[in-house]
Amino acid sequence: MKKIAQVLDIAIAGKIRIHRNLSYEAYFSEYSRENDGRVILSTYSFNAYAFGSFEKLMPFSILQIAKNKEEAATKFVKRFPLYVVYLVPELHVKACWFARSRKMLIGSENLYGGTADYEELSCEFEVPASNMKEAVKLAFDNDKREYLRAQYTADDVHIYDDGYHGVSGKAYLPCHRETEYWKRISSNDKVREVGPHYIYCILEYQLEEQVCYLAFDRHYQFCGELAPNAFQLLKNSFRVRRQNFSFLEPGQSLLPSSPLKDYFAKFHPIACQHKARYAHYLDYDT
Repeated sequence: MKKIAQVLDIAIAGKIRIHRNLSYEAYFSEYSRENDGRVILSTYSFNAYAFGSFEKLMPFSILQIAKNKEEAATKFVKRFPLYVVYLVPELHVKACWFARSRKMLIGSENLYGGTADYEELSCEFEVPASNMKEAVKLAFDNDKREYLRAQYTADDVHIYDDGYHGVSGKAYLPCHRETEYWKRISSNDKVREVGPHYIYCILEYQLEEQVCYLAFDRHYQFCGELAPNAFQLLKNSFRVRRQNFSFLEPGQSLLPSSPLKDYFAKFHPIACQHKARYAHYLDYDT
């Protein structure tokens, strides 16, 4: 594949920070949803458990990850379903963008020296509003990227036991055990105490060649895509009430006033373009 050379000149009014051996853990320690907003992150080096504070990032932040890290990226999506993950073939970029504060981190360049196998440098600066669109496009646009649809299988469906007050007997997914993540599902930095989450509703989409099932919790927060065998397991295990209409409009039809929880439909390739055929509700008490 032929690479296209591009150059963008930016007149920086403020300071430029040069980081040496900066970890993402350290960099995001100063991140704030209210000040920095949604994040776009591109990286060819990814470990789903390397960064201990992923749940701090604004919902619907975007991660572009090298395709050879698909296994790690899939584990990540199954933990944090409201982040948007793309796989990019042959990605060799490390870059980060904060949409509200317009801070951009570009790196990393390897400096080989005598005291370590390698050293990494990265450059941080604030992008002027006049250059924002061009800078984000140059750093993050990639027409080869693919949305990562990570499906939960029947083996991923679990049932709360009697030790979980109020939710015993209800079905849950691996992401529902990420309690710190669900405490922070909002557009601000506040932490809210919430009870255990569980599967409440499943939207069914009829596509040309397949049926797609998207699961939601009691607060109608998206919690992952179900494989057909996971959906069938739930139907066999619980009484399921089917409705012929959905609470969620296609993403392309969402209004600016739509609640934050619905915004996942702007990014999910199926929920964006299609209207759900059925809504299946799990009636646990009947």
